[in-house]
Amino acid sequence: MISIKIILISLMIIEVITLIFRFGFKKRSRDIYSNSLKRKWENYKFHWHHLFLGIVIIPISLIFSGMFEKFLFNLGLGVALSDLVHHFIILNILVGESEFHLVYKNKDFSREEGILSKRERILKKITKEI
Repeated sequence: MISIKIILISLMIIEVITLIFRFGFKKRSRDIYSNSLKRKWENYKFHWHHLFLGIVIIPISLIFSGMFEKFLFNLGLGVALSDLVHHFIILNILVGESEFHLVYKNKDFSREEGILSKRERILKKITKEI
């Protein structure tokens, strides 16, 4: 059932795409997530890694039979492994940190000593005018 060929091909394709976006287009998921947190006034946001997509594909593959089941199962393994390889091998080598975060926290809404959060500053301005 396991095909190393399909797993390695899907792993390499997804890793190349991920590296092109990360280093070629300078897109970091942390920046995208933190920008969306600021727009939506959320405190926390769950980071959806493609590891989870691979884990979802694996049980879905069991619905089918034959070659399509084998292909989907191995594709799911390749997708999941590509995220693990990306974070725990490639980024550790290139950046020096795995950057594997499950939850992002909006720092604008967190309380720091003596500093009002963005929400508190806005509410203070509104209540001052009222």
